Amino acid sequence: MVHDPDFGYRIDGDPDAWSGWRSEWLEGEGNDGEFDRLAFENTVEGIRAPVAARLGELVVRDAKLAKHLEALRSYHLLGRGDFFQSFFEEAASLLALPPRANTAEADAAAPFAAAALKSSAFDDPLLPRFRLRFVSPGGGVSDEGNGAGAGGSSQKRGPNVRVPSYDGWDGLELEYATPWPLGLLLTRSVQRRYNHMFQYLFRLRRAALALDDAWFALRRKSASGGGGGGGARWTTTPGSFTSGHGVKGFGGDGAFQLRQRVRHDMAFVVNNWLTYLQVDVVEAQYRAMIERVEASEGDFSECQRAHRAFLAALTAQSFLDLPSVSDVIETIMRLAGNLLAVVKSLPSEGVEEGVGEETAGEIEAKPHSS
Repeated sequence: MVHDPDFGYRIDGDPDAWSGWRSEWLEGEGNDGEFDRLAFENTVEGIRAPVAARLGELVVRDAKLAKHLEALRSYHLLGRGDFFQSFFEEAASLLALPPRANTAEADAAAPFAAAALKSSAFDDPLLPRFRLRFVSPGGGVSDEGNGAGAGGSSQKRGPNVRVPSYDGWDGLELEYATPWPLGLLLTRSVQRRYNHMFQYLFRLRRAALALDDAWFALRRKSASGGGGGGGARWTTTPGSFTSGHGVKGFGGDGAFQLRQRVRHDMAFVVNNWLTYLQVDVVEAQYRAMIERVEASEGDFSECQRAHRAFLAALTAQSFLDLPSVSDVIETIMRLAGNLLAVVKSLPSEGVEEGVGEETAGEIEAKPHSS
């Protein structure tokens, strides 16, 4: 411990200084019987600064914090799009069925590994640190975030967070094996908050894919004469279709057009919401956090504050702390799954005029297969 005329006492690098700093400060600053608040604050800062700098060296430089934050963005926040596209393709048949509680985790591990081989994640050295876990909905929701709600009700995650539910696979979460000393920053509580976003984005992606599948099913039935879509000319993407007169719209046979309009409107909401979350929330806030980390010059305390601000912004700007918004998103996701189930159940040989009158109620009442 040495005395600095500008900053009070500070650690001089000698470990023995830790044991004697208190008595030295009392002798040097407290012998007049008055408490010098400024000197005390300077002394505390003189202790904090070198400790934060040393932790910064260990966490930011030696442990390569930036690479691990990028990995969390890639997998927990679905930033590596080609990997998850491959995963959803590999797991399509699995996710279409209800999960088996005893084998769900092992069942999901197979397409997870296959997706790594077919995507840019193949040579990612940090991918082996991630694995999918499945927590049975019957296990409830714990403080560690190890619970998952069944389809039909939002999951309560902590005092202010609700993750909208989708189906029986809501128990899927992503586990990250944190190497030392990154556990000082990426605590269990922090990983729980990353899992909030993972499950939210994962379920929204599944709802968007269900709407795409509904579009393909309607297109096949229209091409084969089913669904009464004789007047519709289809585009090559699931975004919309064009009527036989070359004008975008939903005129024509009522049953077919009503189903397509419902699908189109829901896809518009889900896809735009996903774009907002991935681009305007995740990517924008991630860039802001990285800039703060780089500007911190290795100060652990500043890195920690930047990371906490990043997670808080994700929750706030995703509106997971507003139950009313979570309820609306959950309803839309559930209807997306129900719509796919209804479309797949339509006969290929055609649909009677007037069946479309019951479509809205049918979609709302019919549970999707998962």
